Amino acid sequence: MSSCDDSSDETPLINRLREQSGKNGVQKPAPKPAVPSDSSDDDSQDDIPLVERLRLQKEKNTAAKAAKAKPKANNLPKKRSRVEMSSSSEGEDDEDDEDDEDLDADDDEPILEPRDKKARKQAQASVRQCKVNPVENYESVDVKPLVPEATGGRWWTLPPLPEGLKWQTFRHNGVLFPPPYEPHNVKMLYDGKPVDLTPDQEEIMTFYAVMIDSDMAKKPKFRENFFKDWKEYLGPDHIIQCFEKCDFTPVYEWHVARRAAKKQEGLTKDEKRVLNSRPEVIAEKERALAEKKRLEQIYGFAVVDGCRERVGNFKVEPPGLFRGRGDHPKTGKLKRRVQPEDITLNIGPGEPIPKCPIEGHNWKGVIHNDRVTWLAFWTENICGATKYIYLHSSSRFKGQSDIDKFEKARKLENYIGKIRADYMVQMKNSDLLTRQRGTAMWIIDVLALRVGNEKSTEDEADTVGCCSLRVEHLSFRDPNIVEFDFLGKDSMRYFNEVPVLQIVYDNLRQFCRGKSPEDQIFDLLTTSALNSYLNSLMPGLSAKVFRTYNASVTLEKELETPTANPDDPVSKPTATDSVEVKVFYYNRANREVAILCNHQRTVPKAFESQIAKMDEKIKVAEDRRKALHDYLEALKAGKAKKIENPPTKQTDIDKVKTMLEKTDISLKRLLINRKLKDENKSVALGTSKINYMDPRITVAWCKRLQVPIEKIFNKSLLDKFPWAMEVPSTWKFAPEKQISK
Repeated sequence: MSSCDDSSDETPLINRLREQSGKNGVQKPAPKPAVPSDSSDDDSQDDIPLVERLRLQKEKNTAAKAAKAKPKANNLPKKRSRVEMSSSSEGEDDEDDEDDEDLDADDDEPILEPRDKKARKQAQASVRQCKVNPVENYESVDVKPLVPEATGGRWWTLPPLPEGLKWQTFRHNGVLFPPPYEPHNVKMLYDGKPVDLTPDQEEIMTFYAVMIDSDMAKKPKFRENFFKDWKEYLGPDHIIQCFEKCDFTPVYEWHVARRAAKKQEGLTKDEKRVLNSRPEVIAEKERALAEKKRLEQIYGFAVVDGCRERVGNFKVEPPGLFRGRGDHPKTGKLKRRVQPEDITLNIGPGEPIPKCPIEGHNWKGVIHNDRVTWLAFWTENICGATKYIYLHSSSRFKGQSDIDKFEKARKLENYIGKIRADYMVQMKNSDLLTRQRGTAMWIIDVLALRVGNEKSTEDEADTVGCCSLRVEHLSFRDPNIVEFDFLGKDSMRYFNEVPVLQIVYDNLRQFCRGKSPEDQIFDLLTTSALNSYLNSLMPGLSAKVFRTYNASVTLEKELETPTANPDDPVSKPTATDSVEVKVFYYNRANREVAILCNHQRTVPKAFESQIAKMDEKIKVAEDRRKALHDYLEALKAGKAKKIENPPTKQTDIDKVKTMLEKTDISLKRLLINRKLKDENKSVALGTSKINYMDPRITVAWCKRLQVPIEKIFNKSLLDKFPWAMEVPSTWKFAPEKQISK
């Protein structure tokens, strides 16, 4: 008879793989409890193979011995491993929200109850402090501009607050709601006849009517979702029952006419000047501007620890139809109007709450959470997502978060060699989970893919990252070419044919073998387990840190590397080159980072017309340059009088020469801008500037080459990164050995 150790030979392969995975950190499902039997000589195990019965009996005997030997006092819950903890709790969303910078990862961290009695009491007190309190418990005051106790100053030079604490005092005026709907009373047609609608019904109908010529409104899913939600407001007995019989043209034409009047379309410049100079028009513009400034002074600032800080977007999102990214399953659904009863305010304890700006309404509640950085939140009705109002990106909250993010990426430089050696070894390991983890780490590091998170495709678009790649997303071509083709963040297509290491190629093919197209490639690996493992290699390390690190290193390397394109203005600019040449060179480096991170955009509709206008300007500049050149040569030869229609009346040779030089500079600028616009028509340069490239790299480069920082960073980025402006020109993100690679 074979020993119990050989019993796995008769175990099905899938069971052996599961057992092996369990040994490497993947938690196995708990065995089902035994059903009590009335008979001691139960024959229910007769169908179980002998080796399996022997194994079960051995486990039972071992457990019985352990129970006898173990003291009762030590009968405490077993401490779970890092991987077990990550697999049994919700994984933290590690993806940067590029289109919504106001998300703060710390706000969603769960509160863990410590085992220490004193610490447990402190945590419980903190939870009680952050509970939602009814507004009736608070004094409400009329909103007015807040007066700070001190000026903000250079906050990045101040000592940090205690760990986890975001503020000590916090005052603000709440949020600003969109104005109520005003009916236009333009009737749509149903089956060729005008239809009367209530204000609510008309508002929802208008959301769709004003966009009937857009590509979005032509999507069947968009129309289906819109009509379904609109029907809820129409009621079952309303005359409108069929979408195909609806004619929104009258409302659309009213919208187009109103928009044309507002933009003064069809008027000449002189007619616009006369119209805008009328006293009533000037007075209306001044009134609107004054009202805008008044609201900004009231709602656009908060007082944090005595200092006045700007609020980001203090306006509550208006109602409308949900667009979504790509082929979102909920596109076209109604985004309902947010009411004060939906909104919870976060404010300092002891502070009066702002009076609700809508008569007859009040806030949902109030909390005092000094470990988060938002002023208010509500839950939207489309996907159940939580929406926050945050301070501006120039605030200490966001600025300190950015500093910490980039410093963590710089810290990775000290670990990256060891980490890369580690995943190279893992990719050759005999254990399947270990090989999957090592291969995923290589993809995240080298190809800069996002880690990917599990999601419901019923409520969200089917976008994926590394850990959620499916077999259908990969194609293979010998000897080592892998084609990646999937929808990434914001439903942007990621398509890349890339030669990979042979071990990566072989592993990916093995992970796909025997699976159907919709199966996961990394079926034994979860996002949370991967991030837990990375955190064990470097404190605070997660997959998203690799994107920040690689984006910053790539930018610094590209700014130090001469270009190989002979059509470029220069191979590498110097301080004496023109600003246009330097900006072109910087944008070329920025483009490499955007390509690495798959920061794409749809080609703008106006691109062709813009290029055509640029070509016209280039043609005019080239003709003028030729005319000036010929005229200058004629002046030198004393034959200027023979030239018909000279480009200038100037006869001084030096002055004409200066005009020619200026024309050359202007033509060169036009050619550079045209080339840059064409290259970047489908690449989004701004996302990497905002989220991934350390701004100190750009500031130091601008100082070295004497480039005005305003030529690279717009006002929003200058407000976002004031702490980066003081670095010297010699500052480096990575050591020279890294830059020279």
